[in-house]
Amino acid sequence: MKRLTPACRLLLLYLWRKEKYFSSKNMLSDDGSFYYDDKRLAEETGVNDKTIKRAKKFLKDAGYMNIANGKHRAVATKYWILRKPDKKSPFVDISKPDNLPVMDDKMSKKGCQNVTPNNIKNKEINNKERYLDFVQLTKKEYDSLCDQFGQRNTDYYIERLNDYIGAKGEKYDSHYHVIHGWYRRDHPEERPKRQL
Repeated sequence: MKRLTPACRLLLLYLWRKEKYFSSKNMLSDDGSFYYDDKRLAEETGVNDKTIKRAKKFLKDAGYMNIANGKHRAVATKYWILRKPDKKSPFVDISKPDNLPVMDDKMSKKGCQNVTPNNIKNKEINNKERYLDFVQLTKKEYDSLCDQFGQRNTDYYIERLNDYIGAKGEKYDSHYHVIHGWYRRDHPEERPKRQL
């Protein structure tokens, strides 16, 4: 069986959160299902209708959810979430439940390939450590940021960059330089003044 695509992970996490919301408001049906409109789902997740349709089919076939489509376009789809995403980090561990295959060792050692640029040497890529879900820095880069900005500020900017990459899907050649740039932009008083 295939691994979950990013669209499948996003859809599952989003619907799982909706289920939690409806559950907290006592709006779930007696059978534990809830209704949600596909058009609204596409707008709120930023994923197009065709991708949502494919992701729903895949998640249903993989046993993550049951789906009952409305009889016509104006009726919302009925969802039952059968498997919950991992609470720690659904984007990392969601493909590991029960009968789904786990990534092989070669893939897990390389890390997140869509974040690292192609022009960096493989040696540098392997030395980078992952901070949170998406931020990758070498130990030397992390220590340098801690020395310059302090550990508290460094951790704040790592979390901020992680949230931004997770939300927008941006790709950067160097997370170290992004954090540097963001810190300098946020603290203009600490920049050395240029002499004319």
